[in-house]
Amino acid sequence: MASDLSSEMKVRFSSGGIPNIAARNAHVIGIAGVTERGPFGARLVSSWAEYLKTYGGFTANADVALAVWNCFAERGDASPELYINRIVHRNGDVAASAAATVMLRSGGVGTFLFDTLKVDGKTHGSYANSIKIRVADATNGEAACFDLKVELSGVVVEHWKNLTMDSTDAVSYVETVINHATAGSDYIAVTDQDVLVAALQKRPVNGLSAYMASGDDGLSGLVDLDYTGSKTAGIGLYAFDALQTLDILIVPGRATTTVQNALVTYCETDWGGQTLAILDPAASQTAAQMVTYWVTTASLYGLSFKIAMYWPRPRITNPDPVTFGTGLSISVPPSGLLAGLCARVAAESPKGKFTQPAGISWPLRSVVGFEGEDDERKQPHAVCQKTTRNLVFPKRINPLRKDKVGPYYVDGELTAKRGTSKDFATVGEQLGAQYVAKEVEQGLDIVRHMDNDEVTREQARQVVDMFLRPQCAAGCFKSKDPATAYVVDFGAGLNTPDVVRQNKLKGYIGLATNDPILYGDIEIAKDTRAYDASVAP
Repeated sequence: MASDLSSEMKVRFSSGGIPNIAARNAHVIGIAGVTERGPFGARLVSSWAEYLKTYGGFTANADVALAVWNCFAERGDASPELYINRIVHRNGDVAASAAATVMLRSGGVGTFLFDTLKVDGKTHGSYANSIKIRVADATNGEAACFDLKVELSGVVVEHWKNLTMDSTDAVSYVETVINHATAGSDYIAVTDQDVLVAALQKRPVNGLSAYMASGDDGLSGLVDLDYTGSKTAGIGLYAFDALQTLDILIVPGRATTTVQNALVTYCETDWGGQTLAILDPAASQTAAQMVTYWVTTASLYGLSFKIAMYWPRPRITNPDPVTFGTGLSISVPPSGLLAGLCARVAAESPKGKFTQPAGISWPLRSVVGFEGEDDERKQPHAVCQKTTRNLVFPKRINPLRKDKVGPYYVDGELTAKRGTSKDFATVGEQLGAQYVAKEVEQGLDIVRHMDNDEVTREQARQVVDMFLRPQCAAGCFKSKDPATAYVVDFGAGLNTPDVVRQNKLKGYIGLATNDPILYGDIEIAKDTRAYDASVAP
């Protein structure tokens, strides 16, 4: 365990080897991958509209857009917080992507023309190569002012009125308006070239510019290292280090051995075991191929409680025929759907985060089929056969399922590792335990810097007990009796004189979490005993 530095509370699982548990929120989801545009680093989006505004829409390469779409489609009454981390190729720590640009010229001083306003794409990406800038007379009629329109593929997407090149104008100065952090442009950023002439003479000439040029998505040469990233540079997976909370992490569309093993390390080590990664299968994988990849190629089977794999890839109704073609449905990585389902289950179930996100009670509302099926499902996917599920489920790969009647649903809740009776080996247990860790750490802040004596330790025990009692009453544990549902110990047996001298408070929290029903063994036999008794003379 890391050495003690700043004053803090630490919570760890007894056998999971999980140090330094930080506060969590079960609705905080991290998504790393390719987007159409947008900033670098983990940024919050709380709706599909906000995602479109910041990161653009669907493209052939933008796996994140589909994952966000699916997550919000499945979330139900939940309000998950999604943190998006845009991935591009990097040369070392330097992004290979670039912002498009165009230079606007002034009307000049006499016959002398000069560059006056540089216009760049707001973020890196080729999206801005389809932008032209139109300058026109100002709506207010003032000669030194101008209107500026942003035309994307010939369509006006923004109209900025009555701008000026006068940097002393706090309201209408072009940089202040266009580059405003919240109310500014979604597409461009501008830079005044600071030519030392009057605002009237600096004003861009009316007309339509050439297309912005040199915008680059930074996808050429994209490799696994761009996803796994660098901790020192805070890129790749490590962009999420800046967050205070992170419960679920997905990397849609990058189903490789390197990336998925890196997710194990990142969730277990860098997040202290308090993040669960939902993994995607590669496209077009049979059951046998999935098992080979899971067990042999990637060696993920049995590796960690902090990953869960789902198969096969589902199909959803085509959200954008322009991008994805005219087919009625498209195949997608399942991780976005599963992240949304986890948020919905936690919000709508009385048992909250401890509820297993699986079973026909929690249907996948957006799914219309499985990869490889046609839209009419004339030949259902092999996962609909028990013999196929018998291959993947014993290897702790959670199948998606559709019976002859009923909804599409998740037919498994297993993490990659079986564990012992003291481990949280299912998805619901993991998310529930993470929730407990968060609340315990926050709640125990009250005893920091107090004397480590019997009174303080009893107060710590009561803080934890008061939190766990409502969870117990909701049915999160095997019993609704606190005496048998959980154990909380901050006693002198743990806090020996040597521990006290180290300025530590030790505690133990044991949770009797529920075990899901995975198999049935129901006997049917002819039995006339009750009837015979009823007709006996």
